[in-house]
Amino acid sequence: WVVGHDGVVLKTEDGGQVWSKLLDGNQANTLVLADLKARAAELEGAVAEAAGDDVDRLTAALEAMQFRLEDAEAGASFGPARPLLALWFKDEHVGFVVGSFGQIFRTDDGGKTWVSLAGALSNPDSLHLNSIVRLENGMLAVVGERGTIWFSADDGASWTVSEVGYDGHLYGVIQANPDVLLAFGFAGNIFRSSDDGNTWARVDRVSEKSIVGGLAAEGRGLLLVTRNGQIIESADAGKSFNL
Repeated sequence: WVVGHDGVVLKTEDGGQVWSKLLDGNQANTLVLADLKARAAELEGAVAEAAGDDVDRLTAALEAMQFRLEDAEAGASFGPARPLLALWFKDEHVGFVVGSFGQIFRTDDGGKTWVSLAGALSNPDSLHLNSIVRLENGMLAVVGERGTIWFSADDGASWTVSEVGYDGHLYGVIQANPDVLLAFGFAGNIFRSSDDGNTWARVDRVSEKSIVGGLAAEGRGLLLVTRNGQIIESADAGKSFNL
């Protein structure tokens, strides 16, 4: 599977000799608009039936959803211009792709059809979604702008939000061990959580270059890579790093 510019998703079943296009930006725009319109309609109905404090809460949620819908409509007017940035597949059938302006799609049939999950995320400003992974506890984790991480325990149906306390881009999250998560991103920033992502602490930087990938390597601890080819290593589950 490959994702990229203009909302394109490509798939190969023969080791890369032949590729098929299974999604593009025009289809993606249509899916996002349908998702947000449906969720706005649900909220309108809920507001009409609400009473007491629920009225204000649901009205605020409706206004936020309508703002997102207007933003998506404006984006769609430019055509298939919004890139997809990352993917994670459970198997040959079930997978997720994420991208700019809050795009997130799920397929259950190997890419023949897709549904937008954008409205399921609490993302009123349509922040870019830079990466998606499955953690050891079965949770999905999506990282994006403004130090934001979304977690889902039900394969994307609902999400909770965590903020690392940093206003820049995050480009990935990895599991240091069953108890520790590490998030990394712009300008060499690294954050560590030992409570399933509820709270985060900044780790001392050893590079000011953006960290764009990482893995837990058996026998080598944690390895992170920067955009200019530096490798950053930790032997203590992410408490400290060395070039």
